[in-house]
Amino acid sequence: MKYLYLLLVLLSPVAASCEKTLRVGVVLPWPPFVFDGDQALTGIDIDISRLVLTEAGFCSYFVRFPTSKRGLVELEKGRVDVLSAASFTQQRAQYSHFSTPYRRERMRLFWYEDPRYLTHSLAELLT
Repeated sequence: MKYLYLLLVLLSPVAASCEKTLRVGVVLPWPPFVFDGDQALTGIDIDISRLVLTEAGFCSYFVRFPTSKRGLVELEKGRVDVLSAASFTQQRAQYSHFSTPYRRERMRLFWYEDPRYLTHSLAELLT
């Protein structure tokens, strides 16, 4: 009985430190934002998510997805609570809330310089 009491006392601060555990969807692999480490997930998005959720009083459980599209479907269906690195669109805003951006980046399209492609427009290249 003494050991059970000691165990409960030792574990109670851990359990009391979180209001709730949130399921955070992440796409793997996506270096340097998400890495599947030896013991746990690591990377910029993992660190930021853990820090923000811990400061807000939440624990986090990371759910791995093969694509961001799968993560969006799981969020819309309520099977995850949070996604990291989601781009804002009006369609996504209908079923989710967005934080202010936590990183700024620019996306660019680039390709091997081949004279056959230099005469095409971006729209033609995408089709």
